[in-house]
Amino acid sequence: MFGLISIAALSLTLVACVVHALATAGDRREAGGDSRPPEASRARRALDRCNAVAYVVLAASVLVLGWTGLVGAGFAGRALTGYPLLVHVGLGGVFGVALAVVAVLRAECCRFRPGASSGEPGFGTGRKLLFWVIAALGLAALLSTMCMMLPVFGTHDQRRLLEVHRYGGLLVLTATLGHVYLTFRSGRG
Repeated sequence: MFGLISIAALSLTLVACVVHALATAGDRREAGGDSRPPEASRARRALDRCNAVAYVVLAASVLVLGWTGLVGAGFAGRALTGYPLLVHVGLGGVFGVALAVVAVLRAECCRFRPGASSGEPGFGTGRKLLFWVIAALGLAALLSTMCMMLPVFGTHDQRRLLEVHRYGGLLVLTATLGHVYLTFRSGRG
């Protein structure tokens, strides 16, 4: 069942990106120059580079985690074992650190403010919403896995936590694909 839901969710994400691209084909604006004051540019550029690296690491780890999780277990209908499991577990830590760094660096520009249209240029409501979905569900996927390792939960509860991890991870993957699409579409990091 999870395999079919995964295929449907990924297909809907792809269709939504294509429909959005077609619907907004004439609306793309040229990216303007940097409107920041020159005295803050050196520190800001360093922070922007750090943010870009963390964002790329987060997106890449989500894609590899999605690949190992879906191909290794989701579509096969069996437990994740062997090298795919090692890659999945190893990248889980990288994902957690990258998620924390991106959440700290991007939280301010992703706030929903009353009366403000979009905070940072090119950072619209869709990207903000997907950012918070990734942050919240990424945390849920990480915590559900960590809770499975505690001796507090029985077998039934561990299976529920695994389902939270699976579906949370799937939603993080689809939200990340949408966020990466909107980021490239806007032409800004």
